[in-house]
Amino acid sequence: MKNTKAIFLIILGSFILATGFAFANDALDQARNPNLFNDKRGGSVGVNVRAELSAPIVSQPLAVNQEAPAEKPSPLKKAKEFVGNNFNQIMGAAVIGFLGFLVIGTGGAGLAVGLGAFAFFMLLKNL
Repeated sequence: MKNTKAIFLIILGSFILATGFAFANDALDQARNPNLFNDKRGGSVGVNVRAELSAPIVSQPLAVNQEAPAEKPSPLKKAKEFVGNNFNQIMGAAVIGFLGFLVIGTGGAGLAVGLGAFAFFMLLKNL
């Protein structure tokens, strides 16, 4: 790797890290707010209020409470649930794996460092 390329990547990486940390607190506060995209009536923010208020009120007949048979979740649903529950650990491991790739220089080493970081994060989460 040429020196100019290395210097460019070091400066770019520092800039990306600095901007990420600069907005981290605001983003974390917004992510913890469950009502971020809901207004006080429970609808989404993008809905036209006049259209909501002028819509005719139609009474719906009450549905009979029937228990649906328990379905076995598909592998896609399991994967989505896993990623949803562990998104922070996955992203942290990806960043650490990318930094390992930049430092060591091979894709295999980056994957190994990232997987090791993910295993460590999952161990900490399960303790």
